[in-house]
Amino acid sequence: MGNEEVAKKVGVWPRGTGWVWGMTISTWAIWLMNCFNFGVVWALGPLLIDRWYLTPAAWTLFLAVMQWTRGAFGVPGAAISDKIGSGYKRKYFWGVMIVFYTIVSFLTAFRTISMTFIRFILVRCGVQIGCGVEETVRPSVVAEVWPDEHRGFALGLTHTGFPFGVLLAGLLVSWTLGRFGSDNWRYVFYFTLISFVPLVWYYLISTKGAYEKAYVEFDRKGLTKPSLAREVSEVSGGQLVARTLKIRNVQSSAINAGLFMAVISMFMAFYPKYLSEIHGFNYAQVAALAVVWSITGAIFQVLLPWWSDRLGRKPVLTLAAIWMGLVMIALPFCTTLLLVILVQIAYGFVINAVYPILYAVGAESAEKGGVATAVSVVALVLFLLGGGFPLLVSPLIQVFGGWGVARGYIWIFGIMAALCFIAAAIQHWRTTETAVLAKK
Repeated sequence: MGNEEVAKKVGVWPRGTGWVWGMTISTWAIWLMNCFNFGVVWALGPLLIDRWYLTPAAWTLFLAVMQWTRGAFGVPGAAISDKIGSGYKRKYFWGVMIVFYTIVSFLTAFRTISMTFIRFILVRCGVQIGCGVEETVRPSVVAEVWPDEHRGFALGLTHTGFPFGVLLAGLLVSWTLGRFGSDNWRYVFYFTLISFVPLVWYYLISTKGAYEKAYVEFDRKGLTKPSLAREVSEVSGGQLVARTLKIRNVQSSAINAGLFMAVISMFMAFYPKYLSEIHGFNYAQVAALAVVWSITGAIFQVLLPWWSDRLGRKPVLTLAAIWMGLVMIALPFCTTLLLVILVQIAYGFVINAVYPILYAVGAESAEKGGVATAVSVVALVLFLLGGGFPLLVSPLIQVFGGWGVARGYIWIFGIMAALCFIAAAIQHWRTTETAVLAKK
């Protein structure tokens, strides 16, 4: 079948059944609240640094430990989910982990539990255990709901929960600090209980019969029902992980996901403090200003994966990496309020959109029955590098004079740009195309 015939069969815009959209919206909302749990710490960054007198090394070590915890538990969690089964069976283990991290996150709101920095670290790392499993299993949940032709679009759509979750975190932190004062910053964690609403919805509609009915509908429309959902691994969890690590596309996707996450982690670790110290914005203003990128981030989170379904994962990811590098170069030159907003809008074109495409490449390159495992490998490297790089570059802040001196931040922005260009080179020269439409 030629490209024109395939495109005609698929249509201009993906058309899912009511159940497919219900599953998509519920998983999107679950992911949104997962991202809220991470974004709220980023938004509170300048306040927490001042409240506990944190050095750059202490602050970035905390962020690194959170990300490493998230990544470390994602791989075994995904392997467990794969062994339990695909489709509606995902909800049994996945749902438990969502309940776990929601309750632990809610406990952060109580002063006696999160009174000291050490206690705060322990509670938030507990949250990341569940969040890490949720993140690595969720792409598999989505990939098993939509036909193969729309996988990139579906993953991109649900991943808009990232910019919206971080935006929600920034706005709620800003509102909480403005309404109750900086002494009551913990109040924002009461909002984590919202996670239970989409979880209950998902749990009720994720049934064996619903999956079977949707697949019959895909057949009727001439679409490829999710091949990934029909596969069961015939090897042990350890063997599956070992085999997955040898797949070239999974390796490249994991490295690039790690480089992209290193960039956004450095951005969120240092840019809010940069706005506070160098440009003089207060805590509430920084909480809102530092997440402006989420506006375009949400839109292009859908558009870029959708384009990658048609144009190919490889060219879209390569161009996205180059664009991201150019934005990093522009950061030090954006010194006014308008330019701070505009540069983040430009960053939003690619900041979130690369991850669902990389997850799609990992899923499409996976061994039989190893989709969640492949995705978890991508996520593991993502969080290892995402946590490690801010920690590695944090001494630059101290070397060049501390939080209040611009030079250290500028050096970090330059390193961020370099990582983007390295990712573009890896994507262009080390990966093969996996998108269904682009290959036909």
